[in-house]
Amino acid sequence: MKVTDGTLNVLTRFAFRNPLLMQKHCSELCFNLGIDEALPAERQPPITEQNLRDTFQRVASIDGAIFHRIATKGTKSYLATTGKKLTLRELVLLAVSRTNVNVKIGAARIAINISQMLDSSSPRVTAAEVRRTVTELISEMRALGQAGLVLDAANFLYIAHPFFKSYLVWVLAPHCGAQLPDLERYVEPQDAEQHEPEDLVEF
Repeated sequence: MKVTDGTLNVLTRFAFRNPLLMQKHCSELCFNLGIDEALPAERQPPITEQNLRDTFQRVASIDGAIFHRIATKGTKSYLATTGKKLTLRELVLLAVSRTNVNVKIGAARIAINISQMLDSSSPRVTAAEVRRTVTELISEMRALGQAGLVLDAANFLYIAHPFFKSYLVWVLAPHCGAQLPDLERYVEPQDAEQHEPEDLVEF
């Protein structure tokens, strides 16, 4: 089976350099399109952007189910500019979702990113609140044997696993009211390189 270069570029971009995630995406895509080993190698089935979005979201929702229960916990809510009420955990993770795997971000920067997401009527979130929330998140994730987030010795946070990054982009972000990534921006390799990781989650 053949796929276009554009489709391959998008699949590669959203595997976040992880071959296992790439394999899962390809397997799910083939299943959704009814493609099996009997398909002639020279055939090039039509693959739409919606096919790719559905694939990414399906894989992320299956692998991220264990994260979602932790990520959405909380009683206090904040009104976002999208009109949705979000917990502090959701806000912290939404802010972190804009960074790429292994790219470090501090609590102060996360607090600034959160302030840009909040309606003017919502209370401000401090760096101290961010640090406390991050510590709770990591503790609960570790209790479940998950290490999607890491806080280093200098108190910088980073996404440690591509599967967690995929969950943030394709499940948590839309759950919180953010737009899904515009896949057309990543069709051409040179275009994909021009977009920073922060562009993956849009409001």
